[in-house]
Amino acid sequence: MEFSQEEFDEILSIFSEESDEIVHRLNNNILALEKNPDNKDIIMELFRDAHSLKGAARMIGFNDIQAIAHKIEDILGLAKDGKLLISSEVTDAIYKSIDFVNMSIQLSVKAKKEVKLSDFGKFIGELD
Repeated sequence: MEFSQEEFDEILSIFSEESDEIVHRLNNNILALEKNPDNKDIIMELFRDAHSLKGAARMIGFNDIQAIAHKIEDILGLAKDGKLLISSEVTDAIYKSIDFVNMSIQLSVKAKKEVKLSDFGKFIGELD
């Protein structure tokens, strides 16, 4: 689907606001999860936020952001289903990836197009 520049600017503005809120919640909930790694409610909140960020990024064509959010969602899905124990290594990888995603979002919104960062593969690898 093609958008006019005016429509895309409005969508980008909404994406920027929503992603800021999501990133803030993700960061807060990762810190909470570090203190209580078995808390399924926190895991579910993180899972939903990663899913929301993935969908929003996909909608506007920010594929690297979408891919990392998808990997985070996958990890949280495994934890939610009891197939992965949350360790400090897991929370550290997610936390660093969220920071990378946030930087990618800020740069991409400013450029009004996806900015490809060279560290993308590093973060995908850490999440794998």
